[in-house]
Amino acid sequence: PKANLIAMGHGQKPYHLQVLLNSRGGSVQQVILSDFQQADREGLPVYKKDANNNDLLENGKKVPLPFHLIPGFGVERKPTIREQREVVLPQLKPGEQDDRELRPYRSYVMYHYARESDLQPVDTLGRKLWTIVSNGTSEDGDHQTVVFETTLEAPFYVKIKKTFSLSRNDYHIGLAVQIEPLPHPDAKNAEKFRYQIDGPRNIPIEGEWYTSTYRQGILGFMDGTTATRVLEDPATVRLLDGGDRHASSPRRTIRYAGVMVQYFASVLALDDRQPEGQNRDYVDYVRFTPEGPTNKDKTILDDLTFRAISKPIDTSAPVVHPYVLYQGPVKVRLLKQLEGEQAVPEETVHRYRDDLALNTLTDAPMPNFLGRVANFLFWTDIVIVFTNLIHSLLGLLSHAIPYLGICVILITVMVRGALHPFSRRQSINAKVMQEKQAKLAPEIKVLTEKYGNDFQRLQQEKMKLFKEHGINPAAAMGGCVLLFAQMPVFMGLYYALQESVFFRLERFLWIENLAAPDMLIFWTEKIPWISATDSIGGTLYLGPYFNLLPLVSVALMMYTQSKMMPKSDDPQVQMQQKTMRIMMVMMAIFFYKVAAGLCIYFICSSLWGMIERRLLPKTLPSSVPTGDNKTQIILPGKNKPEVPQGWFARKMASLKKRWAQLLEDAQKQQTELRKEPHQQNNNNKKKKKR
Repeated sequence: PKANLIAMGHGQKPYHLQVLLNSRGGSVQQVILSDFQQADREGLPVYKKDANNNDLLENGKKVPLPFHLIPGFGVERKPTIREQREVVLPQLKPGEQDDRELRPYRSYVMYHYARESDLQPVDTLGRKLWTIVSNGTSEDGDHQTVVFETTLEAPFYVKIKKTFSLSRNDYHIGLAVQIEPLPHPDAKNAEKFRYQIDGPRNIPIEGEWYTSTYRQGILGFMDGTTATRVLEDPATVRLLDGGDRHASSPRRTIRYAGVMVQYFASVLALDDRQPEGQNRDYVDYVRFTPEGPTNKDKTILDDLTFRAISKPIDTSAPVVHPYVLYQGPVKVRLLKQLEGEQAVPEETVHRYRDDLALNTLTDAPMPNFLGRVANFLFWTDIVIVFTNLIHSLLGLLSHAIPYLGICVILITVMVRGALHPFSRRQSINAKVMQEKQAKLAPEIKVLTEKYGNDFQRLQQEKMKLFKEHGINPAAAMGGCVLLFAQMPVFMGLYYALQESVFFRLERFLWIENLAAPDMLIFWTEKIPWISATDSIGGTLYLGPYFNLLPLVSVALMMYTQSKMMPKSDDPQVQMQQKTMRIMMVMMAIFFYKVAAGLCIYFICSSLWGMIERRLLPKTLPSSVPTGDNKTQIILPGKNKPEVPQGWFARKMASLKKRWAQLLEDAQKQQTELRKEPHQQNNNNKKKKKR
């Protein structure tokens, strides 16, 4: 028999979510995000088409196609990315229709176990046509509810209701599973009931040639008061023919399970608003499974879903299990930045982020060894703080400046401006050290010729020579410290680009997507290992586009590095410079597919460093001995070290000078004490000779 597709959230004023439910299994057939645009395999925007596959126009502009988070249909994957552009996505409409081709792509389907101890469920509930009990909308048109119902006879004798609810300003579908006993004489002896809810199907991967985030299974736990997560990838799930069983326990309870791609997620979360007296512990375990056909050697592109299995239920009394089906951005806190008709109530965002613990979709350590080490060193927390700070800063700047590319430039200026006093000082010190090393080049060459075969002795003599002329090789570490200081900002911007739905499909100059490579020229998809579609995921795969910005970024970094490391006759220095050039070339390959927004940051940061170096004073600073085998750098325009100002500063300087004098006296006394036994031994030897 034909199924009935029921629309939720459609109309003249659409909801944030437009949903199609299927009476077959009382399931979700399709979920569309009205406020976000569809992107294709290339990472480019998709527009609505007419019957002749031409772009639809309204007021002379193309009409964006809303984002199909759960498409509800299957699309053949063409051999090349360019061929996929010609594929027209089918338009599903509500009403009665033959759903045979749609059945494999249903989501949140419910199944049950024939016996409590069975390992596999039966598909009875998934095949059945559920009765539509009600389909109503509130008077203001902002809320809609659809109720499905079906029954199971022996040995369970239960009536099952699935209530779907949707509100205009929400990014979730409410789902309440109600199980109540049937009025039957044998209902008292009914078996315990267990059910399984499957997850979403066929969430699209956009920009598959450059993205590093494909479909991922994610599972959230509440471990005491700490929210944690588990990630699984489709390649591993396919290899093992199913992921591990992740069970709930009193100390580590399951909070949500879902599938996410780079910018969006579809999640089944246990509702925080439980019936009175009921806890959020009715899910026994979750397991991820591969779905649909495999992509042969490219299993990273395979589909996967989760299966959430309930604990056994005593059906002697009615039971309600409420869920929240979140369908939206993977970075839930970004919903706060939506405005106007797209705005989401702040309390709703807080509920997603805190009460449902969906902040761990992004803000959590990686579940591997490096993630544990970073979390132990608090590095994860630092990066999360800076990532969220970048998100907030970009949100504030975007109110005044509509172009996010310019906002990235402003953030770069702000960061480098804040670090300017330190970077200027480091540049001056580096320039002074370079001049001193240039003057010592002949002496270093002599030492190299003399001790070239004894590396350890050569280094000792060079350190001795540097110390005599007031050169501290450790001063070169200032550049590393400066780089480390920028690291949280750089990583924060990197993750912000990876997560932000606002960078996604944002245009700037010739760039159509700031969250993707700049894609200046399409060269071909026929170069083996380099651009062929079957090489996606390979080490040498660069994609079908020539990207200009990564090359400009690396070229500027190489130029800056060459200025910071002048020519030298020292073989060791020459080897270091050669290694650095090779590393830069490798960086150009590894970062060739990095987001254009991040390349803009690199380019602006390098240009800032070049300008800063140009503006250094032409008169080099002078070096003043401090009396403790060190030198003090005196900036141009200052003929002598600064005199402490104020009583406290003079007092501290006096105490410091006195302390240095005491240390010097103590060292002299220690030296004399060491000499006395040696002199006494010499006197005794002289007496014996006499």
